[in-house]
Amino acid sequence: MLQRPPKPPKSRRVELRRARDRRHRARVRAGIAVYPVELDGEALELLVKWHWVDEEDAGDKQVVGAAIGVRLAELVDYVRRR
Repeated sequence: MLQRPPKPPKSRRVELRRARDRRHRARVRAGIAVYPVELDGEALELLVKWHWVDEEDAGDKQVVGAAIGVRLAELVDYVRRR
């Protein structure tokens, strides 16, 4: 099972929060919506099995989120073309 990494020092947390806020503002400007998605281990295993995510990247939230976003965009594109 994936485990949460230890908390970084406060100054690092502030730096990480500011970077996260900058990414969020950039997404808003680009018209991109971001939603939290809860996945269990079984769902992550399926993403790896379907080759959406490499096994070593299954613990990386950004990689998993990007993979899901790409597949949803492909689905939307497919539905629009029908």
